[in-house]
Amino acid sequence: MESTPSSIYKIFQKSVAFVLDESGKPCGTAFLISIKDAPPGKLHWEFLITNKHVVQNIDTEPDGTVNAATWMKRIRLRLNSMVEGFEHYDIEVAKVKRPFIVHEDPRVDLAVINIEEPLPVCDLVAMDIGVVFGNTRPGAPLSEEGTDVVNCALLDGYSGLKKNFPICKFGKIALVTDEFWCETKRGFGKEAAWIVDLGSEEGSSGSPVFATPFQIKVDQAGRVFQHTGGFCLVGVVKAVSDSMTDYQKKMRALTLVEPVKHLQDIFSKIMIDLANQGFNPQSVQSDSLYIPNEK
Repeated sequence: MESTPSSIYKIFQKSVAFVLDESGKPCGTAFLISIKDAPPGKLHWEFLITNKHVVQNIDTEPDGTVNAATWMKRIRLRLNSMVEGFEHYDIEVAKVKRPFIVHEDPRVDLAVINIEEPLPVCDLVAMDIGVVFGNTRPGAPLSEEGTDVVNCALLDGYSGLKKNFPICKFGKIALVTDEFWCETKRGFGKEAAWIVDLGSEEGSSGSPVFATPFQIKVDQAGRVFQHTGGFCLVGVVKAVSDSMTDYQKKMRALTLVEPVKHLQDIFSKIMIDLANQGFNPQSVQSDSLYIPNEK
């Protein structure tokens, strides 16, 4: 079946889950990444991706000074059932071996959470690890200014009454930089961030930003055409309105994104660890999708 923008975006919407706080209210977004053991192995590993600040309790002074940040003891996901309604999945952190995998640089606002217990049967797509490394494939959309992107995330104020309704937002990469320049008052110091020209809402932290698979390109002869180069992850949304500095509040229409390179750093080490244990994790050049609960 031919891929269309609409069909691809529906997959993007099914790739995210909502993270609930201790009161049961949606507080952020997360998405799943799957690593498969190459043939003849039949194993696969699943990891939940979000921001550190989504799954941490951050104690602050009235002026915003961070005293301490501690990991949540339980992470609850709200997932769509296959028919109607919700499925809930709890991660009891104390029962998980190495539950939080983070970047060696403490300024990186990413948390990779090890999923050990099987997920319930639900309407959720886990992205293959190839999506994380997608921008390294020949012909893939470039992570550069002007690249079209789509973000699927929780919308503050309406997350769905009978099922999750993640919102799709569309924009372009506005700035690519490797500098650590922004401070979000979360205790991480100055952080690296790319800027994407699409609005950011509370609850969108931890959500994926993909380069859209259908890009408008101009060739050397000056001809304009639509190029299909697969899809890939650009980064993870990290900015929410109540944690922005005064300067960032002036840029409400812009979203700060944790660059995908930092997630690649984390998963490169995960795959090395799996290989050292005798497994043969699938090549990161894969661009396939994997649906963990398909029967």
